[in-house]
Amino acid sequence: AENIEREEGYYTITCPFEAFGAVSAALTALGLEPEGAELERIPGNTVATDVETAQRVLKLVDALEEDDDVAAVYHNLELTEEVAAQL
Repeated sequence: AENIEREEGYYTITCPFEAFGAVSAALTALGLEPEGAELERIPGNTVATDVETAQRVLKLVDALEEDDDVAAVYHNLELTEEVAAQL
């Protein structure tokens, strides 16, 4: 596992895609049953933008998420506090 975070009595374990099965098996071997286990794409780098670009990107993300043929949408947009405050 690359990272283990504890929040409100729950743990979130982050690992590379290739280690997902091994981490899941290790938890099972320890007698721990996860409430959920899923693959999620986490960007290696993020991009900060201006408010106008952030609005356009988030509009596109919303449109894609509403499409029944789209299972998941990921992006590497970094929402800075300044941009978030203006959205």
